[in-house]
Amino acid sequence: MADPAKLMRFVLLLVALIAAERFPAAHAQAVLKGDFWKQQALTDIIPAWEQHVFNEETGGFHAYLKRDWTPYRHNRQYPGMLSRQLFSFSAAYLLSGDQHYLALADSTSRYMVRHGWDTRYGGWYAEIGPQGRVTKAGKNLFMQTY
Repeated sequence: MADPAKLMRFVLLLVALIAAERFPAAHAQAVLKGDFWKQQALTDIIPAWEQHVFNEETGGFHAYLKRDWTPYRHNRQYPGMLSRQLFSFSAAYLLSGDQHYLALADSTSRYMVRHGWDTRYGGWYAEIGPQGRVTKAGKNLFMQTY
């Protein structure tokens, strides 16, 4: 297994090299600072995601959004995708201390467990339909790891 510290240094070096190619030197240096990523998350990414991810019609979530933030036509949901939303709202709370994000993480968690968890055998279902009904009860390693 790779040394996590070496892997992290490699990733940071890669980010710096990419930034140096695409941005002026001052901006490339900013990319290496934590505040840059915190600002990106809290002002650009999380608010836009929050505004578009919830499916008001079904009470669930959109699993796929286009570049213009409109949802694709299907309403399938996947526990693995929901877990990413849970992580994002949790991270936003940890970065900001804003209780609103903690409440979103909590409601996402409750939705996941209520609709995506197999209470009889354990594990996350493969797919949930628009109203939170199980549409694919099978389980796969991919969903379980998220």
